[in-house]
Amino acid sequence: MMTRPIKKRAVLYARYSSDMQKATSIDGQLLLCRKIAARNDLDVIGAFVDAAKSGLTENARDGYQQLLNGVRNHDFDVVIVEHFDRLSRDPATIQRLKQVFEFNGVELMDQKGVYATATDISIASLYNTIYKPQLADKVRRGHDNAVASGRIPGSYAYGYRPRPGRAR
Repeated sequence: MMTRPIKKRAVLYARYSSDMQKATSIDGQLLLCRKIAARNDLDVIGAFVDAAKSGLTENARDGYQQLLNGVRNHDFDVVIVEHFDRLSRDPATIQRLKQVFEFNGVELMDQKGVYATATDISIASLYNTIYKPQLADKVRRGHDNAVASGRIPGSYAYGYRPRPGRAR
């Protein structure tokens, strides 16, 4: 009698960075990750999410901490993310995280649907090293443009609202 191989157990991780972004970003990331799991015949057993949490923080992200606990407890075999920067934007952290995954026998997969290698992680880390200062420059440029146009860069302070009839 021939037995079917047991499907690998997969979890999904999704994150977006700030409360100025749309919460639907999580839904889109999870949908993409589920499609990746289906294409690779993986059994999705859960998902971890962090809404409005920076990829530069670790301790402040509950979903991330739960994911790490699951890795260490061998609760699943594969973690699927849209992109490695969902786990962390810090190159040292993502390298260390890959080591923790490997030590615990957990594989990492991104939207390409292939298991991440050390080279993939190194390239993603290099990209993040280049991307972070560029993003900071773009945010500063946007804030400068808002101020020059008489607008507030970012959200209104607590308790303050724009006056009716005035553009933001």
